[in-house]
Amino acid sequence: MESRNKELKKQYLASPPRMGVFQIRNMVTGKALVLSSLNLQGLINRHRLELVHGGHRNKVLQADWDALGQESFAFEVLDELSRVDDPERDYREELKLLESFWAEREGAYVPDGYTPVPKDRETRL
Repeated sequence: MESRNKELKKQYLASPPRMGVFQIRNMVTGKALVLSSLNLQGLINRHRLELVHGGHRNKVLQADWDALGQESFAFEVLDELSRVDDPERDYREELKLLESFWAEREGAYVPDGYTPVPKDRETRL
């Protein structure tokens, strides 16, 4: 049993986390917060925890969560980015592009959603 646990831990540490884009969707109003991460599950867990404990940095989202309850919100993975065999590759720029694409597609930017408009997008409008 102990050797099995060690093997599972080794496999877990050897496999990189999933990366991509997810949203927190208000099922009542349709508003969404779109985010990207090199560690999808870690970021989803962090945002869920912040909302449950009343400390989310997006005050409008937190107020809606408090008013409507967690059952009115869905956490959905929108897109995943596959890793390539290149340890030097930095995926952050690709993730930001995917995040921007999905935020636009889902209508998630403020004022229609919870996603802040990026500074570079403001200058293009």
